[in-house]
Order: sequence, then structure tokens, then C-alpha cells
Amino acid sequence: MKLSLLFLLLCCFTASNAQLLKLKKKQKFSYEVTRSDFMNSSQSSINHTYKTINLEVVNASGGEYLLKVTEPILIESTFGRIINSNLPLKEQDITFSSVMNKILSASVYYVRIDEHANIKRIVGVDSIKENILKTLNEFNVTTGIDQKILSEQGFKDRLRIIFPNMTVMDKDSASYAKGKTDGFGFINNASVKKEYETLDTNRFVQKISRDSKTGLLVNFLSNNEWVTKMISNGIVRYTRSVKKVNLQSSTIKKLGSGPLLLTETKKTLDLDNYYTPAYAAARKVEDLKNKFLQNNGKPGMDKEIQQELDVMDQSFSKSDYPYWAARVEIAGYIHDENYKNYYSMVPYEYFRRDFFVMQKMLYEFRDNNTEKLNTGLKIVFTKFAEDSKHGYPLNVHILDELVHNAMAEKIRTTSQADSIQAMLNLIKGTEQLQISQVNTLFAGLKAYAEAKLASNEKELTALANLPLNGVYDKHSRYRLLIYDEMTKKKVSDSIRSTYLDYTIEQLKNELSDQSLIEQLSINRKFLSDAYYRKSTSDQKSRASYLGLASDYMPSLSDRTNGSGELDREFAFLPEINYTQLLLAESGNGKMSEAQKLEKFVDLVILEPERYAALKESYHRAFPNGNFKDFFNKALKTKLPQTPPFELNEISGKKLSNKDQQRKFIFVDFWGTWCGACIQEIHKIDALYLTNKQPEKLMVTTIACLNKEEDVKAFMKQKKYSYPVLMSSGFTEQDFKISAYPTKLLLLPNGVYVDIPFNNDYQAVLDKYMNWDI
Repeated sequence: MKLSLLFLLLCCFTASNAQLLKLKKKQKFSYEVTRSDFMNSSQSSINHTYKTINLEVVNASGGEYLLKVTEPILIESTFGRIINSNLPLKEQDITFSSVMNKILSASVYYVRIDEHANIKRIVGVDSIKENILKTLNEFNVTTGIDQKILSEQGFKDRLRIIFPNMTVMDKDSASYAKGKTDGFGFINNASVKKEYETLDTNRFVQKISRDSKTGLLVNFLSNNEWVTKMISNGIVRYTRSVKKVNLQSSTIKKLGSGPLLLTETKKTLDLDNYYTPAYAAARKVEDLKNKFLQNNGKPGMDKEIQQELDVMDQSFSKSDYPYWAARVEIAGYIHDENYKNYYSMVPYEYFRRDFFVMQKMLYEFRDNNTEKLNTGLKIVFTKFAEDSKHGYPLNVHILDELVHNAMAEKIRTTSQADSIQAMLNLIKGTEQLQISQVNTLFAGLKAYAEAKLASNEKELTALANLPLNGVYDKHSRYRLLIYDEMTKKKVSDSIRSTYLDYTIEQLKNELSDQSLIEQLSINRKFLSDAYYRKSTSDQKSRASYLGLASDYMPSLSDRTNGSGELDREFAFLPEINYTQLLLAESGNGKMSEAQKLEKFVDLVILEPERYAALKESYHRAFPNGNFKDFFNKALKTKLPQTPPFELNEISGKKLSNKDQQRKFIFVDFWGTWCGACIQEIHKIDALYLTNKQPEKLMVTTIACLNKEEDVKAFMKQKKYSYPVLMSSGFTEQDFKISAYPTKLLLLPNGVYVDIPFNNDYQAVLDKYMNWDI
């Protein structure tokens, strides 16, 4: 409703040549109005509304008109759910909107306007409002009720799109259009707390026309675009709203172009298929998925839902694609073992989200089926190209898995030229789509394949000059791999050196680019690898470059929080401990003893079993020094500080980390809703039960985003004994938890280390507990 006010004001650009309404008693005319809202996309609407407004001139005198108004058809689609006033209420979700639209479609009210299209008064609102509220009460609907919409002003707003004020001056409208809004169509008001900050706006009326004889609006098209940033979390959204008005029929000669917008709406919403059994069942499956999510994975909920789905499955054939597409979407939540079969049954075009299209592409590639690769890519980069800034789909990480892991791994691991050429042909085949983002996505991998096939310096030098710098092309990885091919094929030192220097400068620039902060740990790894290669080609400065390689090595936190991505990169650019190489190199006196010990601490944090060797090296260098003080001070410099917390256990006890200051505390951040957490939680229970040093080590967990009753039910059902602290909602933020499960070891000296996934946590903890701190 709010956005319509902006559109209405924008309609007034024709004001300087304003026409007066010239209507006659008993004239009838009918409008259709649509509005489509798009979020982060220019391809598919999130919300779409359609309505018809029928009007009859009841009285015309003294420059004023009394019009009888009916709204017989109201269709709303919100996130794929349709409300249709033509259908009985019992066949729809009972909400405020469905009740209001149904009653409005059978109601009559009156509007009084003047010849300038100023809406003077609405008559009949009270009885309509009373009827709506009565029906809502009968259906026990208590949420989502908007009293403003039911007011006289609300009804004025409904009609103003077809009766825009004709007397507002152009300059006033233009001034309004240039004003900064809050993203909802209102000028920013300093007294109102804002959820969004407007970064950019672009509002304009593309088309507006009136009948010269009557002054009636004949058609109208407006486009409103803006970019907003959510103040709470910095998420940027690209939003577009389109509103259309069409005078579809009238008793006035030659006025009316038919139900053009209704035809468009039926196509947009696929209205003919919406009510078929397969689509209706797909919505039922979505309801079950939402039920599961709303209960945060309540124990037994997955089996309960699976039973309902097993019954529903019997009613549908393999060709009922909308239903099976919905089954794909819920399968991961309830651990349905048949999920791959569902993927194989459903054609790409029936999936409603990019994630599932790309996942199907990945499965098919791994099954050596690449026939439909271009089909999937085309759908992903048209229907689901949601990142308006770069034109990439929202879940681009799945494409990353397909292109830069599965496909790249196939090229990396084969030495057969025919196999590499087949992959190169597949990549070149995607260029037929003529989608620039697809070409950029494959650019680095294409260059790497060509480098592996290259047989001379000229071919490799040409590849070195390619401008690889796309957002999702993994250019740094492929640049280093191409450099390795140059080294293997004995390209001249000057060409290799220039190429590597350029790669290093590019990586340094990317590390300082705040927009690439999410790639920080990966880019540090790439820069570390680049400096190591520099150390092998420049013997005079070998120690200096090894020092830089060591400095940029991923930290323990990087390895834990982004372990999956780093592990994938290690497959292409193997992990080498550059700190260890540096310490070996520094034996010729190129580093002071203190500098070597500082570097050694970095090594011990990554490999805690090296603690004894560090201690020995320290005492060898400083026989009278205090190693414990040195080590504690170094750890406090290099590791994050433990934030204070006091939480309640589900047993009723309170726990504060201040009360456990002289202990190691192993903490698992988890939730009953988290499948990955549940799969390994038995290890935590075993660790707790077999803890042989409770006076030195405390094992506990913190349940996040969970209801306490769900946690208790889970513990009772599984018969687990480990302690569970209930998160305050801030604890995980204080510890900067970004994924679940996450395991930390809080050290007795007030700092903590990340504990990577492991099959034997006791063995890992034993290494850290040998530290005297």
C-alpha cells in the first residue's frame, strides 16, 4: 500500500497541461491494475497483484461526480502463494488479505471526486470494514490485520492510482521523485527508526496517457527502482516495482482495450496450472517444510513428516514434476535417502530455486552426464540471476563446486590430452549461451586447461596475458597453476617472474579491498603460495620471500571456519608449512633467536604437538628465561580473547567462564536443527563420559537458535549425558560463530583456539593440555 503513494504522485508529471474530468451520468468504465515487486532480480517477481475496478457515474453536477465502485476480481501472489477472490474462502488460506479481498469483491462503495480528480469522500466503508472484521473473527484470524487499509484513507489510496491529482505541479513531483526515501516510498523521517538506508534510487514514469474528451486515464506504466542496505547487517538489496493501469472497457465510444493485464497476470502466475493436483500438493509439501523449520528440528518431526509424504507419493506419477520438485526441496531437511532419485526425475525448468538447478547440474556432471549443462546454466543465469550487481545467482557457491572443484579436479588429475581437450570443448560449448557471466565464470578454468595442453612458450605467454580478474573465476588459483605449468615447461625466467610479480600485486590489492572480505582467508593462502614460488625462483631473497609466505599462511581460525574451502584449495595448491621452511632457512643467522621463537609459536598453534620442541628451543636460546611467561604472552598476542559469558544449563545450573578460569573448556556450538551437528554429537557425549581429567578439562556444549524444550526432548530421546548450555542469543555473536557445529577450546589464560573437525577429539585435546599455561 505504501508504495502506491509514490506511484500516484509520480503520475502527476502531466500536470502543467492538466485535463479536467468531463463525465456524464450513467457512464460506465472498468480499469485493471497490476503491481509486480522484484527483489534482487529483474526476471521473476516476488509479489504480484491484479484487480479490476468497475465504476459507474451515479451523479454529475457542479464539477463533482459521485461514482459507484466495485472490485470484482482481486488476485494476489506473495512468494508463490495465490489469493483469488473468485474462489470460495474454504478453498484458500484464511488470512486477512484473502478475507478482505473476498468481501470486497462482493461489495459496493461510492467515491465523490471533483473535476481535478481530487478524491473528496468515500461512502460505504464502515459496513465493508464491519463485514471483514466479523468474518475474520469467525475464522479466528487475529494476525496481520491492517486497520489503515480498512479506513476511508485506505480506500482513497486504492483509487488514487486511476484518479491521480491533476493539479500537482511538475516541479513539485520532480522534487519528490529526487528525494531520498527509506526504500518503502516515503521521504526519510528522522523521527522514525529506519531499518534500511537508501543507497540509490531511480524512479520514472515510462508511459501515461489520457482520453482528450473525458480526461480519463487510459493507460499508465511506472517503474520504481532502488538499492537499499539493511542497517542491522549490511545486506544490500536491489528492488524494483512496476505498476500498470489499463482502461479495459467502457460505455464511452472507442474507449477500452480489453483485459490485457489479466492475460498477462495469468501467464505471470501460471494461473491455469496453479490449482492442478500436482501444484497443490507441491504447496502442501512446502507447508510441511515450513512446519519442520518452525519447530527447529523437533525430535521425531522428520519421521512424522516422512510418513505424510510417503502417503502423498502414492498419488503422483513420475511425470508430475511440480510435486517431485517440491520433494527435492524438503528431502535435505528430513534426511530422505531417495533425494538423488527425485533430482533425476525433475527437469531443470521445474525447480523453483537456483540451488536445486545447480545441485542437479553437479550430480549429472559427477555421473558423466553433461548433455544438459547449457540448459541448466541458461536457467540459472536468466531466471535466477539475482545478484544484480554482478548478474550471478544467489547460490553461486554451488556453481563454484561444479566448475572450480568437480570440473577443475577432472582437468587437474588427468595427464591424457584427449580427456583435457574434451573438458576444454565442454567449456567452450558454454560460450554458445552468449552470457558474459558464464564466460567469466569459466575463464580461469579454460585458461588452465589450455595451459596444460600448451606445448611451447609462445602459447603459454599468450595465456599469461589474459585478463583474469572476475568475481567468481578463481583467477588467483589458476594463475598459480598456470605459473606451475610455465615452470614445468621451462618458460624463460623473465616471463615467469613478470607473470608472478603481477599475480602478487593483484593479490595484495584484493586483500586490501573491503568488498572481498569474505575471500580474505583464501586470498591469504594464494598470496602465501605466490611468495613461496617467488622464494624458489629468487635464491638471493629466498629467506625474505619465505618470511612473507609464512606471514600469509592461513591461521588456525581460517582453517577451522573456512576449512571446507581451504581443503578444496589444498587439492590444487598443496599445503606446505612455510613457517617450518623459514625456520630451517633461518639457521644461517638470517633471523634473531627471538624472531625465530615468535615464528615457532605460530607453528605450535597450528600443530600443538610441537610444544615440547618450542620449549626446548626457547631454553637453548635463553637458558635463564621464563618460558611460561613468554608462551602466555605470545598466545595472548596471537589468539582471540575469550568473551565473558554466564549461561543456564538445561539442568538448571548456571555456568560462567569466570568460575572455570584455571581449566581448559571444550565447547561445541550446536543445535537440534543442525543435521551436521547431530551426525557427530555422539562423539561429544563420548568425550564427556570418558573425560579422565575433569579437574583440568571441562566438556560442555552451547545450544544455539533452539527452544529449551526441544533440546531436552532430544537429550531424553537419544539418552545423552553431556551438559547443554542455552545460548543467550548473543553468545555465538560474541564468539563470532559463523557455522554449525563449531568447536572451541578455551584456554586457562583467557584466549581460545578453534578445533577443526576430527574423528578423535580426545587425541587433539591431549596435545593442547600438555601446554603449561
